Parts: sequence; structure tokens; C-alpha cells
Amino acid sequence: MIYGFDQAVFNYLHSWAGVFPTLDAVLIFSAVYLLYAMIAGVLTYAILGYFFRAHDMRQKARLCFWLAATSSVIARVVIAEPLRMLVARSRPFEAWTLPRQLIDHAIGHSFPSGHATLAFAIAAAVFAYHRKAGLLLFGAAGLIGISRVIAGVHWPSDIVGGAIIGVAGAWISGMALRRKGYFFHREHST
Repeated sequence: MIYGFDQAVFNYLHSWAGVFPTLDAVLIFSAVYLLYAMIAGVLTYAILGYFFRAHDMRQKARLCFWLAATSSVIARVVIAEPLRMLVARSRPFEAWTLPRQLIDHAIGHSFPSGHATLAFAIAAAVFAYHRKAGLLLFGAAGLIGISRVIAGVHWPSDIVGGAIIGVAGAWISGMALRRKGYFFHREHST
């Protein structure tokens, strides 16, 4: 049942590949490079945080960075990678010959999506400190996921699985940091 639904959604989304050159350029950027822009944004915020005048703003920037970093490691390395080896699911371009694969990708396991896992872990971590920036990053994470499906390197359920694992990694990291007394409580955030 899930495979039939996955294939139907994949077929619809992937049908957008190769339709408009401008759309293809946006999809390629989103599928390959947008995650790096998200990481650079969090790093820039953490570095600029050292120059904030208010101590609580400096602390907020530092803790946001550490929550994003620990969330990423827990979600991608501790949870997603072992699950990926266990499930050992082929990528769409391995299962079928795709007429319009937008990006080249190495053969390997597709579930869960590593890009989606990292993107959603970072978005959830930032959301814990900055709601508006977090929502923006959730939108970017969703765009990354959809772009990777349209590009032909992931199934839709790979993205959903990665999103769930990414948010779970942020929640686990947040609970661990809170337990250690390092979590900046929401009522102090803006």
C-alpha cells in the first residue's frame, strides 16, 4: 500500500522535472545547495552572536547553534544512518530508468533522506529559539525535500521519514540540553 502511494506521489512530483528551465534551476539549487545555505545561516548567527550587546542575546545565539549541531548529529548519525543500513531501500533512479533526472547522485540507500533529516533537525532547533526564523527554515527544509523528489533521488516517504527523524533529533537534543541546564527557555526568547 505505501509503495503504491509513494510511487504515485513520486510520479506526479517528478513529472515537473524538465518542464521549465527556470524551475529546474531552482530545484537543482534547492536539492543540492539550500541545505548548505541553512547551515551557513546558523553558523553566521552563532558567530555574530558574540558581538551582541545583551548577554541573553549572546547566550541565545550560542545555545541555538549548539542545539542545531547536536540535533544534526543525533538525527543524522545516530538515528538515520543505522536506519538507512537496516532498510536498504533503493533510490528511484536505481529502481527505474528516469527520463529526467535533474541531479547526479551516487547509488545508495535512500530511506531516510539525509538532506531532509539534517534540514528538519536544523529548522526545529532554530524554531526552539526563534519562531519566525524557524518557520522560514521549515519552509526551506520542505523545499529541499520536495526538490529531491522532483530531481529523482528520493521517494516521498524518504523525505517524510527524514523530517520526522530530524524533528525527533531536535526534541531529544533539546531535552538533553534542558536536563543539563543549558536550554534557553522559550519564555525568555523572542
